[in-house]
Amino acid sequence: MLPLFFAAALLLLLTTGCGRRAADLEMTPVAGGMAAPAEDIAAVGGATSAPSDSQPALAATPVVLAPGVAIVLIAPSDAPLRADAAADALVFQSYAPGERMVIVEPSGEYAGYPVVNGGQEWYRVRAADGLVGWLPADVIAAAR
Repeated sequence: MLPLFFAAALLLLLTTGCGRRAADLEMTPVAGGMAAPAEDIAAVGGATSAPSDSQPALAATPVVLAPGVAIVLIAPSDAPLRADAAADALVFQSYAPGERMVIVEPSGEYAGYPVVNGGQEWYRVRAADGLVGWLPADVIAAAR
């Protein structure tokens, strides 16, 4: 009962401290992952909800992919956002080429980037809809 009370108190503190109600955030928790407000994406370059006919804007100079860096999907087709940094991890949702996201801190057992698993590099990202998950490095590039 006590942990439930603390969880409720923390939720109340966080939602009132932000100056908005939890109902205004429109997030749906996903098993194994988390959702976050989409306004964080807009703050670092906006988001696109549909693929464009033009090529995605890529950075002119190499950019280190790190937390806070805006990225764009460069996959030739929809890219699956996964629950963990593994090709066989649960797929939360797929996103179209040109979709913009933001790299967030790695989670759990991962200390830093790039996370290498199964011979593939992975980055944890937040999509414009607030969903957080993992994408392989070969389907993303720094956005400008």
